[in-house]
Amino acid sequence: MALASLILLSTSLLGVTVPACGGDTTARSSYMALLTEALACDDFWVAVHATEYMIDLGHTTQAEANCRERLSAYEAIPQKRVGLWRVQYQLASAEDAKARILDKLVAAYLAPEGPDRVHAAETLAKLRFCFNALDQQTLRKDREQGGMMGAFVTWGLSVACDRQRLDDPTRLLDLLNAGAIERRLAAYGLSFLGKPTAQQWQVLATAALEETEEEPKAYLLGAAYQLYDTGYTADATMYRQVRAQLLTLSHSNVKSVCMELCRALASRKDKAGKTVLARLATSSNTDIRATAAYALLKQYINE
Repeated sequence: MALASLILLSTSLLGVTVPACGGDTTARSSYMALLTEALACDDFWVAVHATEYMIDLGHTTQAEANCRERLSAYEAIPQKRVGLWRVQYQLASAEDAKARILDKLVAAYLAPEGPDRVHAAETLAKLRFCFNALDQQTLRKDREQGGMMGAFVTWGLSVACDRQRLDDPTRLLDLLNAGAIERRLAAYGLSFLGKPTAQQWQVLATAALEETEEEPKAYLLGAAYQLYDTGYTADATMYRQVRAQLLTLSHSNVKSVCMELCRALASRKDKAGKTVLARLATSSNTDIRATAAYALLKQYINE
């Protein structure tokens, strides 16, 4: 039976009717309503995530309005201002405006004992800023420190410094043998890089399937799912195992696990994944609802 002909189940959620499945206008409007709800959330980071989802979906007018009317109030608040700058960078169209924001982020990262250092390092890596041109002594010290900072700096060093080069995931793959924090963030960083070689993907997928801790496993499975290329024909069986384990995470009570599941499922068309996302869109957590709604809207784009 065609998907459009299925009778849509719905759940009343904070005044928003969320269809359990379907690709019609009503369903899309319901998911957009969940994103709009999250834009106005009092939790700053939930609002940042929702604004970024709007940007990625092409709804820049709403994103710009939310940035201007809500997020800009955090310009002087340590750590949160980094989230503001991240959104502003994604909204900026002029190269000089982007450069000014990057300069602020670099200064925040390099500031000794600065309160924004970790957040700035993560944001620079997310925005594909190449760390190789930064002060080498600082980079070396931060990598040796390990933990979140070490993982973010390693991620930034993995980003290609120009369009003629490919990202190099080697350093992040090496972190898959480190502690739980490093494994989780290495997987997260890998999901933002270009496609690895078939052999590198196999290393990632093996680590994901063998991982025993729930949160790192979610990020590892999510990265392996997103980065799989159908050209890796010899790894099709391993990919099916990755996908099967990823979908079982939908019953987790851990927010980050559910959000990473949603983010992974946003990357490609997946019928079973769409059903999972529709259920997560009824979560009591605003951030999970918004991320599931975003992923469902991306699923329609991928069809």
